[in-house]
Amino acid sequence: MLKHGSIPQLKSLLFAGQSIHWSYQRKLAVASQILMLLLGVLLLVSIVITVGERRLQNDWATQRYSELQTLGTLLSDKVAFQEFRTRTFSQSEVLTDYLEKSNDESQQKLIGNWLNLSGNIPELLDIALIGPSGKLLLSTSNNFPFELVPQKILRGQRSLGSSDIYTSSIYFAPIDGVLEPYFYQVAWLENTDMNHRGFLITYSSVSRILQSIRPDLGMKQSPLIMLDTLGTVYAGSSGKPSLIKKAIDDDVGSSLSQNYPMLWREITLSKFGQFNGQNATFVYLKLDLTADDQTKRNYFLVSYLQDKDVKAKFEHWKSLLIFAAVCISLMGIVLILLSHLFRLERRAKLYNIELVESLFNGKQGNIIATDRGRVISANSMAAKTLNISKEELSERSLQRIFHLEFDSYVKIMDQFNEHMYWTGEIDLRPYGGNALNIQIVPAPDSHRREHSECRYVLVTFYDISELSVVKEQNQSLTQLANSAVAVALTDTKGTLLNTNQQFNERLKREGCSSSDMKTLLGSEVESQWLNIQQQLSLKGQWQGRYDDVDIHIDQAVEADADKWICTLIPSADNGFNGSQKLKKIPHRSAVLVNYVDVYRYFEHLDNTKRLHSSMMLIDITPTGVFSHMSDIDKLEKRQQDVEMHLLLELPKAYQLAKWQVGRLMIILPNTSADEAHQFAVELVDNLNNIGLAEGICVGIAAYHKDQALEQFIDNTEVALKRAKQNGEHNICQAFTRYQTDDEAEVAMS
Repeated sequence: MLKHGSIPQLKSLLFAGQSIHWSYQRKLAVASQILMLLLGVLLLVSIVITVGERRLQNDWATQRYSELQTLGTLLSDKVAFQEFRTRTFSQSEVLTDYLEKSNDESQQKLIGNWLNLSGNIPELLDIALIGPSGKLLLSTSNNFPFELVPQKILRGQRSLGSSDIYTSSIYFAPIDGVLEPYFYQVAWLENTDMNHRGFLITYSSVSRILQSIRPDLGMKQSPLIMLDTLGTVYAGSSGKPSLIKKAIDDDVGSSLSQNYPMLWREITLSKFGQFNGQNATFVYLKLDLTADDQTKRNYFLVSYLQDKDVKAKFEHWKSLLIFAAVCISLMGIVLILLSHLFRLERRAKLYNIELVESLFNGKQGNIIATDRGRVISANSMAAKTLNISKEELSERSLQRIFHLEFDSYVKIMDQFNEHMYWTGEIDLRPYGGNALNIQIVPAPDSHRREHSECRYVLVTFYDISELSVVKEQNQSLTQLANSAVAVALTDTKGTLLNTNQQFNERLKREGCSSSDMKTLLGSEVESQWLNIQQQLSLKGQWQGRYDDVDIHIDQAVEADADKWICTLIPSADNGFNGSQKLKKIPHRSAVLVNYVDVYRYFEHLDNTKRLHSSMMLIDITPTGVFSHMSDIDKLEKRQQDVEMHLLLELPKAYQLAKWQVGRLMIILPNTSADEAHQFAVELVDNLNNIGLAEGICVGIAAYHKDQALEQFIDNTEVALKRAKQNGEHNICQAFTRYQTDDEAEVAMS
């Protein structure tokens, strides 16, 4: 049983890719999302603030318009009340007594009564009495010219009844250095016998009437302008600086039509409405001060709302919105970062799982088992190596899988429990398996050890059958090296690398300082050494005779092609017959099958090899032999036989390709046209020796600088066509050299 231990410290990661990695694209995505969030929140807050200010402005303007309606109604009622008051003044006993007696006492009494009324009524500016002839008789002040009274009234051209009151338009008069807007009312005076006695005139201040009404409506601080139909300001800032001096001049006596023509145009087009200026919103209302149908007294009441006042009133809500936007932005940024962090952590977790799975399902067999030897899981390589399906592995124990005796299995587990590690070799070849190198280590489950009743082990093994075979072969070769056959290992230059004892004795090498194969084999072999090298590079072997022995020189394995094996066999043994050649093995098995493969191969050639390369097209269709579609199988069989022969004969540097049915292509890098022609002659001769040369035609073309592959192939097609047309020779060349007269091709046989 495995013993429980303390939780070990976490080890460092194998590489940075296992942890969270903020890539440049991820950072850019986070930055763009945060930027879009901030822009969206900023845009939304701006829209809400603008809409809120506009809504507040409209609500405020609606409220101000209601105030103007109420103010207009009260102003009309006030003027009507003043008509009643003027009628009451005209019928007072003091005035009647003065008109009857006309003495100083009654005059002083009347003047005192008027002064008392003027002092108690703020909007009453003056009271005047005019005789029937139109002459001024009495007045409380001389601030107002009575000549403004229409002559048609003074001369009786317009008759006024005892109850009729004439209300004038609004005029200006300087009072105490201030231009005061006022209007007057005229009452008809007559006695009991209906005789005309004169006129009573009362002068009232427009601005004072408005000031008396506005506090009752809560408009004391609200700006108010009163205009006539010509745009003249009759009531405004009253000498105080205008709140929006740049937008409108509301001084008494100024002209709105000149100061603000756009606003005045809107006012004259309708009786009421709203106008949005650059700095303020204006609300206006048209009203008639009198109820007299004969005389219309139309005026306009205008009020305005400054944009800065609206913004100041909305500032509290604006602050709340900005605070909420900041909170939402911060939460959004945190949410974006957390979402990306969650994705990165999940990706890192999945990557670690994939990494563990890839390591577990690697090229070596892995088994997870309990400490009691029961298999929990195994990978595909383990099942393949053990020749047992994964389902069956999960139902077996380690002892059964590795065919261990009970005592051997107990011994292995005891060593593992003691050292927490075991490795060794088990040979399963007697049971139809393989030789295995096995390693047992504890599974990395440290985070579960304290709360787990069962621990796991990781069993790793790999097939060493080939290694065992190599060891056995090595032992055999060691014995063979001491046999009666002389064997030596050399490099491509002929330098001896290793020899056996028989080789040393055969060439009397003991005490000899020479280590050159050419020197040891004599001048005859030395003179043929270049030919031997060419034969080895083309065919991989060479066979010859020296003295009374047969010499066999073969290339070593492909991975070590720069080394040769030289074997000396006595001629008397006849161990090798010159006519019995070793079975040739093709230098390459890869055959290009389509244009894409040919193009890829041609483009990847070295520039020098491609520039001095040639191409050969071989037509293997005998004339008149394969004339029907049913013969296609025979043609393919013939082409396959030719291909196999070419694979045996072709040097390693050349490449074979299937161009068409009945046609083969050979690309010859770093080969001139003459060399290709010589190679084609030898190839046709070899095919003729085995009975495959019938109907063979070969076209050869040379590659030119900056030439496309399609043109290269077309040139070779031309050469092949000429070879088929030529009755005497079956090998032709085209486009193999340049002409001085710009002729593009030369045919050669």
